[in-house]
Amino acid sequence: VIIPPWYELGEDVKIDLFINTRSMMEMNLKVIKKYFDFIQTQIITGGFFLNINRYYKDSVGYPIKLSEYPYDENWNVISSKSSWKQQDIHQLITQRRTGKGNIKEELAKIGKIGETFIPKKTNLLEAMWQKFKNFINRYRYQYL
Repeated sequence: VIIPPWYELGEDVKIDLFINTRSMMEMNLKVIKKYFDFIQTQIITGGFFLNINRYYKDSVGYPIKLSEYPYDENWNVISSKSSWKQQDIHQLITQRRTGKGNIKEELAKIGKIGETFIPKKTNLLEAMWQKFKNFINRYRYQYL
């Protein structure tokens, strides 16, 4: 079932497994929060959440980090690793529990890995000069 964030289920309807692959990385924080509220309300105790998304993105006008996704503390990490052949994407499988789990510790580790994917800030003139040099180096022998 594909469920948009505005869809409402009765509180008595519980779900065993949620999967989000590569779509939260296209959402803003408000929408991500709505999805997490929905997931954390509707999942059964012992249910699973597969989350495969980028470590870092800024395509919505501000930075969003996977390590800052709004997991509450009632999750245990089952598996956490970089995606195969896509090192900027993380694969996280968690299981819902009734008490405090280890998700916050894992998110801190993910945050350290994710720091390597945050673009380095350069000044505009320096960036433009580098692009110009790359262009010249790529095409200079075609015109000789």
